[in-house]
Amino acid sequence: MAKTKYKLHENPRLSANQLAEIVNASPSRRKTIIQQAKFPKTAIVAQYRDASDGIVNFLTNDARTLPNFHAKIEGLQAKFEDPSLSEWKRNDASRSAEALSAVMASYNKTGLGSLDLRALPQSKPKVNIEGVRISSSAVCSVHGVFRKQPAVGCLSLYINKSETSGAKRMEHCRSAAVVSLLYAKQHLSDYGAAVPKMNLSYDVFQGKLVQAPNGYKTRLGNMHAACESVVLWWDQIDPPSDYDGPTC
Repeated sequence: MAKTKYKLHENPRLSANQLAEIVNASPSRRKTIIQQAKFPKTAIVAQYRDASDGIVNFLTNDARTLPNFHAKIEGLQAKFEDPSLSEWKRNDASRSAEALSAVMASYNKTGLGSLDLRALPQSKPKVNIEGVRISSSAVCSVHGVFRKQPAVGCLSLYINKSETSGAKRMEHCRSAAVVSLLYAKQHLSDYGAAVPKMNLSYDVFQGKLVQAPNGYKTRLGNMHAACESVVLWWDQIDPPSDYDGPTC
């Protein structure tokens, strides 16, 4: 059987990035996001994978001091110059090298060195909001003490050089941190209470560590309202005109 361009998700679900965008999206854009979530393309490949793996491996190393990605960057630059690779793979290698360089430049000022970080599995349980399954972008759990009791949170990575709006970057990071807070509440309670200030998003290219905002409950309320609309619209959303996936 020939491989199709699309697949079908029968039940409501969003990625963390889609949730962050849909909260403030126009009605027409919301429909597009829901369509992309319900009928995702099968050929989507994660960007910055080499960078993400390298950053997580470093951050979860108990013996970490300062990041030294020079050898990995050289390897990525060699991939970029390899004519046998596809243009996409070569360009992603170059982007990943830039991301690792950015981490080396900003690590000291972020405060990441003081955190107890432990790797989360790539395949994680979903966060549930109003019946919508959300894929968390968290890569590490954050462990500590709050008010003399064990506490837990999560760290996500925001690796995106193309977004030029500082306000949009901050909005994305804050939303990701709130989803991480929900993930910690729903799936990491054995490690302690989920504390907002321990749920963080690391904007790699800006060199900033962003906490879940103090007023996160307002943002969470907006997420709940957005997810309610996703549930209402899900069964009514038609596939793209070139859809070739399973029967709806």
